[in-house]
Amino acid sequence: MVRTLAALLLGLAMAAPAGVRAQEAVSGEPPVLRIHIGGEDLLPLVLPERYAMEPGRVAEDVEWAAERSAPLLEWWDRNGALLLRRVTDYAGFDWPYREVEVHLVRYWPVISIEYPLVLSVGAIRSATREVPIPDDVDFLTLVMVHQVTHRLLDLPPFRDPAVARPAARDHRFLLPGNFDNEAMVNWVVYQALRDVWGERRLASATDRDLWRAYNPNHEYVTELMERWPLSRTRPLRAWLDAHPPGSEPFQIRDRYRRETEARMPPREPAQRQQVTGTEYGIDLGETYDGVVFVAFVDEASPAHRAGVLQGDALLTIDGRPAVGVVEAQERMTRAWEERGEVHLSVRRGEQEVFLTVERF
Repeated sequence: MVRTLAALLLGLAMAAPAGVRAQEAVSGEPPVLRIHIGGEDLLPLVLPERYAMEPGRVAEDVEWAAERSAPLLEWWDRNGALLLRRVTDYAGFDWPYREVEVHLVRYWPVISIEYPLVLSVGAIRSATREVPIPDDVDFLTLVMVHQVTHRLLDLPPFRDPAVARPAARDHRFLLPGNFDNEAMVNWVVYQALRDVWGERRLASATDRDLWRAYNPNHEYVTELMERWPLSRTRPLRAWLDAHPPGSEPFQIRDRYRRETEARMPPREPAQRQQVTGTEYGIDLGETYDGVVFVAFVDEASPAHRAGVLQGDALLTIDGRPAVGVVEAQERMTRAWEERGEVHLSVRRGEQEVFLTVERF
């Protein structure tokens, strides 16, 4: 179970000063990845059932993660700079970061998260289940580059509002969301990896059941690659500018979304993975400057069905301002227990989004 304290820690990681972490349009050059093994400060808080009562397990799992990660680090030393160069070329955007910190750990409640960037190399672990991560350098590379590319395509949490940004940044396909935004990230990643690996190796890495479970947009992305190949002279930025809402890619997207949803079996509440420890499926965090945000959303929970996204900044709960992470969590829980319904408004990018989390 991930406690609110863990979400607070993640909030602190997101809240580093803007000049240190991000600026708008810093450079067209890829960032340097600073890869760390362990996560000793995070692990006892995020997975207390394994680490809080037996601190010696932290050192044991750090050593295990270092051994498992060695092939990934060796591959990255040889090929990482080239791969990020390809990502940059195919995206067509400037990087808002000079450096990206990556933490490789043995266990994590999900396969990876973006802020801070944490990647499990051993297993997805919760209080009730453990799903092994393939011992495959290509699969780990795929997941890591996917998350790093989010740092390029997503608007940075800290940026100078006075600095103009490309119109493509406001395209609907780049707004935070489970399908559109993830598809754009995967499109850039697939094109870059195909250059470095070749078609067959890319197909092998993306054919893993675990990858497909987290990326139901795979077939949609492969069709985009076939119809509109990205290139240095025709990057994603130019493609977005050329395809406004209502154009052909939107129609293709809608078809794949319908087909994907039709293939998904109904999930009973007892079957879903609970990370937050709440029935409604939200755990909150808070930044240094007092912004309450969504730190985790349980898969297939009422919050997930309502469209709540990790990283949403919480503005109001039932029409009243959300002030303080502890009070906000208590108010949501009280509303859920009394009515089975919570009305929220969140800031998502430049928009205010209104959502209703309900029991049925």
